[in-house]
Amino acid sequence: MVVHYLFASDRLVGAKYELASPHLIENKYMRDFEDFKTILIQKYGQPQEDRKIWKGGDYFQNDPSQWGAAVSTGKLTCRAVWMTEKTEIDLVLTGADFKVTCEINYRSRELKHLAQPMTSHRPMKQDLSDRQIKETLDNL
Repeated sequence: MVVHYLFASDRLVGAKYELASPHLIENKYMRDFEDFKTILIQKYGQPQEDRKIWKGGDYFQNDPSQWGAAVSTGKLTCRAVWMTEKTEIDLVLTGADFKVTCEINYRSRELKHLAQPMTSHRPMKQDLSDRQIKETLDNL
């Protein structure tokens, strides 16, 4: 497992646990997802959301032995979500181009406004004076 921490405004606003080593057999990812879901159900109860999202047809949908292949090609995403008073927990299994990601995301519900992603259309100040640059650097 690899753990990533998300900080914003000097506060911990989230964490992500991600499988570190790939499986050679794609269906093992499905087993990992179900194992993680079982652990999370034991701790937080039944998820508020638990679904399989199919894209591009249902060729594999009736054959669970092929669901790992469906994930690795981007045709299937599995997701389960829990909400506690303070935290949103999101278990996701997704993939594309034969690369699969299985992760558990924890996000603070109270502080999620601090973790909004930057978008390319957000205006940025470009012409800073020497004084403004110095003040910015002094505040880091």
